[in-house]
Amino acid sequence: MAVRSLAGGIVAVALLVAGCGDSEVPAGAPTTATTTDPCEVMVEIYVAAKPIPAGMTGDIAFAEGRIEQREMPAGYRPSTAVLDPALLDGQPALADLAVDQLVTGDQFGVAVPPAPAPVCEPATTTVSG
Repeated sequence: MAVRSLAGGIVAVALLVAGCGDSEVPAGAPTTATTTDPCEVMVEIYVAAKPIPAGMTGDIAFAEGRIEQREMPAGYRPSTAVLDPALLDGQPALADLAVDQLVTGDQFGVAVPPAPAPVCEPATTTVSG
């Protein structure tokens, strides 16, 4: 009886361990959204990961790791957001960009193919008195 309990315990631990592990989707693998709400569906954007001084070109900023890709809800993405980093090649920043600042075409003086306009409203708090 003890052998059967030990064997059952080993099987239970093996099943538990088999269910654990890295649950991340490999880079580049397609993902499926569970919602179509633009305030919840995540889309790719580019932000300043480090300060970007005025005059630095977009390609240099990318090469130095100053611009990185992140995600945000589609309904909040500005229509001027840079979606293709190649548009910034050789284009200088017109002003300093701060860390975590969203990268837009107008910051580098380039026209970007328009993304859908934002449709979500920022959260607001109503105070009654």
